[in-house]
Amino acid sequence: MPIGKMGLGGELFYMAAPRLDKNEVRKWLEGQKAAEREIARERARYLRNLTPEESWRIYLSLKEISPDDPHAGPSPMLMAVRKVLKKYAESKEKSL
Repeated sequence: MPIGKMGLGGELFYMAAPRLDKNEVRKWLEGQKAAEREIARERARYLRNLTPEESWRIYLSLKEISPDDPHAGPSPMLMAVRKVLKKYAESKEKSL
């Protein structure tokens, strides 16, 4: 499906919609998972080294800026993108 783009002079340009490469999507998802694991390890290492006073200060500052919903999770947009790309990669694997 072509995508229209307006030029500076008002002219309309069309270009092909970008296609997703299944191997690139798979690598991106693997990279996301690896990043999540590393972040979790770093977070645990950091939290283990906190003094009780430091952890209390952090807790209070987070409570101050957090949304009213105590169960708010990760960004809905990020979760939706991950879900779509995962389904796309899985569907491409099945078609091989």
